[in-house]
Parts: sequence; C-alpha cells; structure tokens
Amino acid sequence: MKHVLMTQSRMGSSLESKIKSHVDLEVSHIPFIKFIQNQIDTSELRKHVDAIIFTSINGVKYSRHLLNEISYEYVIAIGHKTSEYCKSKHIHVDYISEDSTQEGIVELVRLINQDKMVIKSVLLPTSNRSRDVIEQCLNTQQITVQKIEVYDTVDNKQAYVKLEQFLLTNQSFTKYLMLSSPSAANHFVTLIYQLDKKYHDYIGQLTIVVIGAITYEAIMSELSKYDIQVKQVLISAQPTFESMVDRIVSE
Repeated sequence: MKHVLMTQSRMGSSLESKIKSHVDLEVSHIPFIKFIQNQIDTSELRKHVDAIIFTSINGVKYSRHLLNEISYEYVIAIGHKTSEYCKSKHIHVDYISEDSTQEGIVELVRLINQDKMVIKSVLLPTSNRSRDVIEQCLNTQQITVQKIEVYDTVDNKQAYVKLEQFLLTNQSFTKYLMLSSPSAANHFVTLIYQLDKKYHDYIGQLTIVVIGAITYEAIMSELSKYDIQVKQVLISAQPTFESMVDRIVSE
C-alpha cells in the first residue's frame, strides 16, 4: 500500500475519481498554504490594457472583481485548468498556454505578436510570491506590464499536527508527498523545521512528487539549503495532479 499526502488547496472531482480507481492508495489531504486576498487600490489600475494574463486559478479568483474597473481586448490563461475556471466564471479566454509555466506564457505572447504587435500592455494578477519571469521578459519585448499582487500565501497552522500524524501512521506503507508549487515547497520545509528532530528519520523515508521543473528546482534548493534528506524527488510527466498520481502509481 501507498500513503499519499496531497498538499494543494483543493481536490477536483476528476482527481477524486482517479484516486478512487486505485485501491492501493491511501490518501490524506492537508493543504500547506492558506490564501489571503489583498486589497487593491483600483485608482492605480490602468484604465485599458491589451491583455489580462491569468497564471493560476487563484489569480482569477482574487482579481475577477477588478475586471469591471478596466477595459481589455484579450484574456490569456495558463493551462486548461485555469482556462476552465475562467469559463466557469463567465470570463472568455482568447488564448491558452499549453506549457503551464511562466516561460510558456512569454512564448505564447511572442507568437501572438509575431506578425503584428497586438499586445502592448498587460495586466498581470499574481500572488506576492510569484516569480518575475513574465514581467521581466515581456518588458524586454517592449510590452508594458502592470503586476498586481491580488493575494498572499501564508502557512496553514493546522498542517503542523497533520503532518506529524501522516509521518507516524501506516508505517508499513510507502509514503509520498505531492507538491504543486514553489510556495508549497517553501512551506513544506518551514513545517519540517518546526517538527521535533525525532521525525527527521521519517522524512528521510519520504518520496516527494512535484508537478514540474520549476517546483522541482524549488524543493531541491530548499532541501539542499537546510541539509534535509528525503528518499527521492520525482517529477510528473505532465503538470497536472492526475499526472502526479500516475507517477506514484507507476512506482
């Protein structure tokens, strides 16, 4: 049997169905991160932008109330999950980046502007911990980017006790931890440092499964920085939770 700790904020119906189809998986769900909406001074928003770029579901969730404050021509979404969430909130998506990374968004904008520069200004709703890749790269393409931090991420205090429970229960099971963002990787290491040292041997038996190369780089950096040992770190074939489960099942 395999005991899997899922740390993302939500579990979609397709993910729940996939998990139930594997009888050898015992699953615990402990969000490491809580999200807090930031207050935005709407008077500082540009009245018009050529495009709004959504890089996550939370980016949509915490900024959609601002859409009535501005005018825009296009909506660009990162990946199909974000696009589907936009549609569920009646936000029309014009372009979807198949590459679910900030680098993928940058390349998509370059292709859109390849024949004619139709996107010259962008509104970019993000979290306070997001990387600056989109802003920096689009600036080099002479595109004006207004980045607004619409939400913040903080530690979920309840995760401390639940992580202890996960490590101590089902000792005969193989343990897996799923991390779906660099923020989750950072918060995981923060939690480890709060644990008593008696738990560190259990951490050493843990296999971490990450959603993509960016999160892989983040967790490897954090583990190295604090000299934390785990069994192994694996990357899912696709940047989806379902693919992360497939990676665990294939082990």
